[in-house]
Amino acid sequence: MLTQKSRVHNALVSLAQNGEFYPVCVQRDGALKGQITLGKLECPKSVSTDEKAGAWEEGRNRRTLNRDRADWAWDLHLAFKSRIDASRFEEKLTQPVLVLPHIPFSDNQPALRSVQIILEGASYSHPPAEATNGSKITYSLVARETHR
Repeated sequence: MLTQKSRVHNALVSLAQNGEFYPVCVQRDGALKGQITLGKLECPKSVSTDEKAGAWEEGRNRRTLNRDRADWAWDLHLAFKSRIDASRFEEKLTQPVLVLPHIPFSDNQPALRSVQIILEGASYSHPPAEATNGSKITYSLVARETHR
């Protein structure tokens, strides 16, 4: 059985594991000294998610006094072996907004609303050019249930 939490978590992890991340190489000499070039595709060495906060609002059917989930804040943590350019991954998160489709009710699965996953921000920690460790990036996202 799926829950909204497992759907959002799995979607974020899968997106990161299959994302386009490129190592940044700083040229040390020659005509391009100090400029950067991109290496071959690199996968994150670790991916994790954290739920940060949730918010509810008055339900659509006001007579039943139900509350519906409004926004659900998540962090997506990525760590890499080298310094990374994540701009292609970030474009994929924003153009268009990622949407998990509605799942209809079945015998062993409750219906689940569609969910939009919206990038809110990012924090980056990049090592110096000569370092042996890599970039760490945390993305702040909001998962928002939609009413079709």
